Amino acid sequence: MIQTRGNVTSKLKPGDRALLTRTFTETDSQLFVGLSGDMNPHHTDAAFCALTKFARPIVPGFLVASMATHIGGQWAVLAARFHMDFTAPVFAGDTITCEAVVAEVSDRYKVRVDFECANQQGTVVVKGYFTGYPPDGERLEHLSRGVARGNGS
Repeated sequence: MIQTRGNVTSKLKPGDRALLTRTFTETDSQLFVGLSGDMNPHHTDAAFCALTKFARPIVPGFLVASMATHIGGQWAVLAARFHMDFTAPVFAGDTITCEAVVAEVSDRYKVRVDFECANQQGTVVVKGYFTGYPPDGERLEHLSRGVARGNGS
């Protein structure tokens, strides 16, 4: 579920925020590994993981970080840069909440969005920021018309 303040029908402004919460499953990890080709044994090999400090497979960090790109996509931001720090592991069954906040909007209408993802215990697992270009002008009008009709066309 995503909760937003600030959307594609109006220009984003500093302080606009969104929350997205989801529970990651083993199937999510397997599908991501298949799509991305990230065959790291930390994600795929339980016997290997038993020999590590994690003791079991971890959810791929880029899968968790994609929660921030989901929020950016809901705002129709075309990404230009993405920076993230992985600060704690995520395991299948963990529920992660990603909070994203528009930190700044430049004169050329480039935005910086800071984000932080935390697990059900409140431990931050990924944090960072992305920059990009949200829609403006006729593109914003187009999206506003689509939202009014209930679709993006």
